[in-house]
Parts: sequence; structure tokens; C-alpha cells
Amino acid sequence: MDGQIKPPTTPDGFVVTRLTGVYNFDDTPLGRISFQWAGARGQKRCALFDTTHKKGKPDKEWAACEQQLPVPIEFFDREHRPHDVVVVTGGKPPCIVAHTASRAMLIVLASEIERCGGDPHKLLELIMSAVPRWSLRWA
Repeated sequence: MDGQIKPPTTPDGFVVTRLTGVYNFDDTPLGRISFQWAGARGQKRCALFDTTHKKGKPDKEWAACEQQLPVPIEFFDREHRPHDVVVVTGGKPPCIVAHTASRAMLIVLASEIERCGGDPHKLLELIMSAVPRWSLRWA
């Protein structure tokens, strides 16, 4: 031994390699109309979409925050979620899922996203803090 203490290693099953965000709407003609109608009437829509988009277009402030994530994030509507994401999210969108070499794991819940109040910086902080909270680490 060389006398140095080595940091503990994290098994690959605990290393986050990518993220998935799931919006709480369906990207179908009827789903888009329902989503727009709810917004026009001032009804609750999707806290995640309202944070990553402004006036229906990708938000520049969120884009800058997204660049600070250590791994890529991809967004899906409910209908187009990959199967592994469907399994862990069920009926819980909006949410954020972390992917490791061995599994997908729900790490941010709808209620947490709603507490961000549409602030992209708060969402970034929430995601960054969720990984260690679930005993995961970034790739």
C-alpha cells in the first residue's frame, strides 16, 4: 500500500448517466388542445413544462440551466415515455427520472417540481440535490 486513502467507489448501478423528464400531458392533437385550453382558462397545467418552456417555446433560461447538468436530460410527454420510464413513473408525471447502468429511478416528484414555481434555477437545484439524496452520484 502506498499509504493513501482511496475514496470509496460507487457501484455502476448507482452512477447517473442520463435523466428523463416527463411532462404531464399527451402530445396528441386532443392532448395539445386540452393543454392549451387549460392554460387559457388559468387552470393547472404541467409544472415541468411551464418551467422548461415560456409561452409554448423552449425557455432560454432553462436551456442555460440545463447546460449545467452533469448528464443529458431528455423530455417526453406521457404517451411517448420509454418503457423503463413508464414502469417507474406510472401515473406520477410531471417528474424526473435518473438512469443508471442497471435501472431507472424516480428522483423528483410532481409536488417538488410545483414548489419550484416555474423558476428554472430552482429546478436545476432540485435535480442536483436529488441525486445524492437518493444515494446516487453523477457520472
